Amino acid sequence: MIFLELFLNFLKIGFFTIGGGYAMLPLISDTVITKGWLQPDQLIDFIAIAESTPGPFAINVATFVGSIVGESALHGFGGALLGVLCTVAGLFIPSFVIILIVYKLAARLTKNRYFTDAFLCVRPTVVALVASAFVTVAMSAFVVGSGEQKSFSWFALIWFLLCFAALRIQKKVHPILVILVSAGAGILYYGVILGGI
Repeated sequence: MIFLELFLNFLKIGFFTIGGGYAMLPLISDTVITKGWLQPDQLIDFIAIAESTPGPFAINVATFVGSIVGESALHGFGGALLGVLCTVAGLFIPSFVIILIVYKLAARLTKNRYFTDAFLCVRPTVVALVASAFVTVAMSAFVVGSGEQKSFSWFALIWFLLCFAALRIQKKVHPILVILVSAGAGILYYGVILGGI
């Protein structure tokens, strides 16, 4: 059954990802695209929405995936809700259980040489997973269109550099303002000036 498959796949993602939502992204991407639950463009759109909405990034992505897959399986709100419950529970349960165990054993674990040595090697792995997620999203962000009509968007690259500079150099610029202005610029450039792609 699709709902059990959703739960088990997101449970696996939750258990085998260390480093938070961005580190989960390569596994989520591989799972949902390989299984045919979402198209790559849909996933990229969901990632953009998950970044722009309140709440944990990975939970937001899992919510979107669960709602789409659940709704297509049962054709309606009930299916979407069940899909969301399966994906979010699968993603949440491992973290919850691991944190409880670490909390109970924290004093002993931090003094354990093997535990600290293991985490010294896990840190670069987390950086690699986050970098992989960044490259995946960046490649899709700078390529517009679909099918054979895909092309590199210089506007997207220039806009990225402007936003990056605004956030890094002018520390007083609020990220919400950058998101809202970017949405308006996207509507103006791609929708009005180019007339849609």
